[in-house]
Amino acid sequence: MLSRLDKLQLSFAVLNLVAAAITAVLVFADPREILGVPLWMKPFKFFVSATLMSLTLAYVIPKIEKRQKLVQISSIVIVGSLTVELVLITWAAASETTSHFNVSNPLAISVWTAMAGFITAVWVATMILTLMYLRYGSDQGILKRSMVWGMGISIIGMGVAFLMTGPTSDQLADFQGIAGAHTVGAADGGPGLPLFGWSTIAGDLRIPHFFGLHALQALPLFALALRNRASKLSVDLFGIGYLIAIALLTAQALGQQSIVATPIWMMVMLLVAVLAPVIIALAGNTKEKLQA
Repeated sequence: MLSRLDKLQLSFAVLNLVAAAITAVLVFADPREILGVPLWMKPFKFFVSATLMSLTLAYVIPKIEKRQKLVQISSIVIVGSLTVELVLITWAAASETTSHFNVSNPLAISVWTAMAGFITAVWVATMILTLMYLRYGSDQGILKRSMVWGMGISIIGMGVAFLMTGPTSDQLADFQGIAGAHTVGAADGGPGLPLFGWSTIAGDLRIPHFFGLHALQALPLFALALRNRASKLSVDLFGIGYLIAIALLTAQALGQQSIVATPIWMMVMLLVAVLAPVIIALAGNTKEKLQA
C-alpha cells in the first residue's frame, strides 16, 4: 500500500506528524499564552491539518494518470507553500506574537502578506489537482465520486478563510495593528471551546473553514465506512448536505452567533443533512462498488 502513495506528500505528512507531536507536548509543557490560548496550540492544529491533507493527497496523486508534470508541479507548490506557512506560524508562536492579521510593523506585514500569498497558491494548486483527478483519476465508482465531492468542498472551505481577512469596523475605528479576524461580533481571543478555541460568545468563521477543509477526509470516509452499501445517490446527498452545513455554519458565524447558541431548527437541519444519506445508504440494496 505504501508503495502506491506519493512519496513527497507522504514524507511531508510524516514530518508534520512529528511536528504535531512535538507541539502537542509543548502545549502542556509551556505555560505561555497568546490571546488566552496556549502558545503552541495554533501550530499544533495547523500541523495536524497539514498531516491529514498530505496523507489524502498522497493517495490521490498517484491515481492521476495523465498530465503528470502539471500534477507534480501542483504537489510541489502545495508542499513548498505549506512549509513556508507552517514555519511562519511556528516562528510567530515562538516569538510570542500572532501571525494572522498582524500588520503592526513592517516585519509583521511582510509575514502576513507572505502567508496570504502562499496559502492562495495552495488553494489554486488544490483546484488543479481536483480537476486533474476528476478528469484523469483511475478510481471509479463511489470512491471517486466521494473523493471529487471531498476535494471540491475542501476548496470551498479554504475559500471561507478570505472572509476573515478584511478589517472589522472596530479595527478601522481604532487601529491597533490588526486587520482581520476569525471572530465576528467580538475581538479574537475571548472564551472558546476546549482544543478548538471556537468562540462561545460570538460568531467564528473558523468553524465552517474547519469543516470545509476536512470534507477532503469526511466524504471518502463516508463511502468507505458504508462500503458497498453506499450509492451514487447517498454520496451526492451527503455532499449536498455537507455543503448546506457549511453554508449554515458560515451564515451563523457572519450573524455573530456562537456555535454554542445554535438554534434547534439549525441543529435539526444539520442532523438531517448528515443522517439522511446514511439512512438511504443502509436502506438501499445497491451493487455499486467502491472500485479503488
